[in-house]
Amino acid sequence: MNIDFTNEEYLKLLEMLQIADWVLHAHRAEEPEETKPYRGLEQKILSQARDFGCADLVEYSVTQDRYFPTRKLEESGPAMEFIGEFEEDTFWSQLVKHLSERDVRREVGEDSVEALDRGELWDRLDAYETRYWDEFQTHGIERIEIVEHPWHEMPNMPTA
Repeated sequence: MNIDFTNEEYLKLLEMLQIADWVLHAHRAEEPEETKPYRGLEQKILSQARDFGCADLVEYSVTQDRYFPTRKLEESGPAMEFIGEFEEDTFWSQLVKHLSERDVRREVGEDSVEALDRGELWDRLDAYETRYWDEFQTHGIERIEIVEHPWHEMPNMPTA
């Protein structure tokens, strides 16, 4: 099977590869074994850059025997903007989710959360989530503080 791409479509594919590579590797010190098939496919696609008029967007490193996006691709395309938006949205969503779950556990007790009816659990979570979304939309992180508790009150913390 062959897939024909225009030069513009190939450029979009390069940008999509940037996004995928960020998701797979940006926050890892080492490349995990399970991502190697994706890296292989990426290399196959990057190796075709010259044929699609994108030689200035991909470079080959002889010492690493690998293709890399050039700084021009990283800085000129929309991929980093998409990634930034995604990470910003993820940060706030995860913060609200984790704080709301924590507060429900504190409110009803760790053991009682499992016993809650699904509808009641969602109603409680929704109330906290609404409160946190309102707070963060108004004040951002300005009013977030770390309050220290004795070790025995903090879950999953080692005791001295």
